[in-house]
Amino acid sequence: MRSFLPDFITREPPTFPDYITVKHNARAGRIVMRLNTKTRKIDLTIPKWMSLHDAKAFTDQNKRWIDDKLQTLGQSIPFEHGQTIPLLGRDRTITIQENPNSARTTFTLTAHELLMMTHLENPAPKIEKHLKAIARQEFEPRLHDKAAQIGHNINKLTLRDPLSRWGSCSHDGNIMLSWRLILAPPAAMDYVIAHEVAHLRHMDHSKAFWALCKDLSDDYSAGHSWMREHGNTLMRFG
Repeated sequence: MRSFLPDFITREPPTFPDYITVKHNARAGRIVMRLNTKTRKIDLTIPKWMSLHDAKAFTDQNKRWIDDKLQTLGQSIPFEHGQTIPLLGRDRTITIQENPNSARTTFTLTAHELLMMTHLENPAPKIEKHLKAIARQEFEPRLHDKAAQIGHNINKLTLRDPLSRWGSCSHDGNIMLSWRLILAPPAAMDYVIAHEVAHLRHMDHSKAFWALCKDLSDDYSAGHSWMREHGNTLMRFG
């Protein structure tokens, strides 16, 4: 039977790539790898009894899986001048014009551009805040319209930046959506909204739920497929 030797009696600790974060967890019963879409790294959780050398061997054996997962993220795109982001179904270039004489920051959205006039040295947080405002303006009417179609009401919409899901629905009608859905194609954004509204009637993923989700979606097939295949790419913005 193979024995796992503590690392303190080995010569040198192994070196992991920068894109892998290693954590020992006393409660873990097995080794687990997950893609962290926010840090754009692989989180490797290993049991307390496992050596780092065995953990390194595990990552080496699963290198293709790791590469494939990281590949789904795409290239990072910061919110800065000259970058192009998909907003409301169209590619728009961020154009930042400095306005040091004004304490206000203003935005203008055109067919091909998100124009920002600002005095801020670091405009990225303000851009994200503005995108969240656009998201709320876009999401709320859709939520209320779809909820009305099935005789329900939306109590409150909360925008967040979750790591593992795009939305959630509570029994009392509170909906959470990722603000990043404003960067998804319209069919994908609409599908997630329909998905959460369908949970107002069905708090499960039964056949009845999926049938209702399809009925509420503008284009269920396109939206569902895009989120499944490309949803992770939304995390590369900002």
